[in-house]
Amino acid sequence: TGNAVSITRLRTDGRFVIWIVYSSQSPGSTTATLDGIDRLTGEPVSVDISGDPENPSTLWDALAVDLDIDGGLLALSTTWNHYHGEGPHGVFAKNLYTGEQWQLSSANVPGPVGVSGSTVYWVERIPGGGDHDVIRAQGAYPGADTSNLYTAATWETFVKDLSVAEGHVIWQEHDEATDSWRLATLAAGDDLTIAEGTQRIPFDARGDVLVYREAGGLSVRSLTTGVTRHIAIDATQFATDGRYIVWNANPLIRMYDLQTDASFVAVTSNIVDGAGGQFGLVAVSGGALAWTRTFPYVYPPPYDQVTNEIHAAPISTRLPSAPRPNPDAIGATWKYFPETSHYLSWSFLEYWQANGGLPVFGFPLTEEFSELNADTGVDYTVQLTERQRFEYHPENAPPYHVLLGRLGAELLVSQGRDWTTFPTADPSAPHYMPATGHAIDERFWDYWSGRGLDVGDPGVSFRESLALFGYPLSEPMMETNADNDTVLTQYFERAVFEWHPDNPPEWRVLLRRLGAEALSDRGW
Repeated sequence: TGNAVSITRLRTDGRFVIWIVYSSQSPGSTTATLDGIDRLTGEPVSVDISGDPENPSTLWDALAVDLDIDGGLLALSTTWNHYHGEGPHGVFAKNLYTGEQWQLSSANVPGPVGVSGSTVYWVERIPGGGDHDVIRAQGAYPGADTSNLYTAATWETFVKDLSVAEGHVIWQEHDEATDSWRLATLAAGDDLTIAEGTQRIPFDARGDVLVYREAGGLSVRSLTTGVTRHIAIDATQFATDGRYIVWNANPLIRMYDLQTDASFVAVTSNIVDGAGGQFGLVAVSGGALAWTRTFPYVYPPPYDQVTNEIHAAPISTRLPSAPRPNPDAIGATWKYFPETSHYLSWSFLEYWQANGGLPVFGFPLTEEFSELNADTGVDYTVQLTERQRFEYHPENAPPYHVLLGRLGAELLVSQGRDWTTFPTADPSAPHYMPATGHAIDERFWDYWSGRGLDVGDPGVSFRESLALFGYPLSEPMMETNADNDTVLTQYFERAVFEWHPDNPPEWRVLLRRLGAEALSDRGW
């Protein structure tokens, strides 16, 4: 807390969260210190670089330059405040599980650091021969050999940022002679330019994934194959763990799932003491999300204080599938389902209530989130229930503003099965559908034809049933479902029908829990 305090770096490996606290009211009073916490035990994280007690001039606090952590291995680069006597400086490493600590470099002004597995990487300027920046690496044990991985081309080129992901080294350098920036990586021993520009390029890397900012959004690059795709996310403060991208979207923090092309709100800003905080840095790794939050004012006055908060939470608690607390209230446009701890609201609730409710759709399993539709290339608001995926299409007039996902067809695709190769029905069979060449089994016909999307037709019309369930994609066949029950099964575009002859008559036809299976496939 203080009017000249800020958090300048934030990292996590899932268990440990570490950050740099910077404070300066004058050049001589500037400090930049490592702080952190073990999320499992609540114990603070520290590195002993206090200097030589026999030489008081070294006891000034070191100025932390950069830090990183992976698997409990912490790396820290430090210099000292040159308004005072020389203090401890260089690159330090510490195993937070064993407490073992050692110094890797005594460079006067070390640069950024990175950690991947059991190796520490850092940048330092090697004196002599033109004073060029060098990226170095050393194993995480005292006495390990040091390797030089890359040397900047000129003495006017400075390596400003460094990230290491599963052995892939990515850095950003600034050429002061041309005032240009270059994002690069090592490929087959040579440096490979990824992006260039006239301004600093925000980036982060984990696993096989590099995320960096370009015009109009973020680019996501596979560090193994070089394949790159573009995502329309406007962000400058972001981080990735290889699967998720998390970014500061004040007054929210949002996440993007690279595996499913889904995006959602991870953290909301609440009003505290009459002042709404601003989000700052974000970090994500090891199943945990960390973020900073700054309150520009306190209430009541004085107003010259700044409060910085560091938060962390498991990613699982921030997903759309995470349970929501019971509001103990009733809303006119929403309904809370304590059975699954989720809501349905507005158009999705109206659709659920009007077109079959619990037997047809099941309980909600997520909150609403955005997802890219592979067919249209458009992001839609979606929500998973036990048996379906609702999609909100504002471009359509009711009742077609809510559409159902083709989960039956998608399940077959995920199983590697092409429904067009299935045996077809005799065209003279009852309930034959020429569109797909399949006939609805007699045991399923009453259920299929007796329910449908209400578009105002008398009774339940064919087109209403078709809109709800879709055409049959298979003939009935014996299959083992996700509950390990072997039952008569027939696939439809938007559902999978199962026949349970031992159930009471009204429950002999059950719809497979395709929404639950889709959620499980996501790993949510």
